[in-house]
Amino acid sequence: RAEHPEAWVRTTAHRLAVSRWRRTRLATRPTARAVDPRTTTAPPSESHVALVRALEQLPEAQRHTLVL
Repeated sequence: RAEHPEAWVRTTAHRLAVSRWRRTRLATRPTARAVDPRTTTAPPSESHVALVRALEQLPEAQRHTLVL
């Protein structure tokens, strides 16, 4: 409000500082935490492979409907 310009300036400066801090913090975050190289997945089961093959034979619209 026009009655309290100092309060507006303080609030705006605080919000800008917090935004900059968040961006800096995210930019410097180690990427090693994002992707764990030790993660392993099991090979797909026979039923999963059969399902994928069956879905590949359907027209795209039907495949999207079934998957959703």
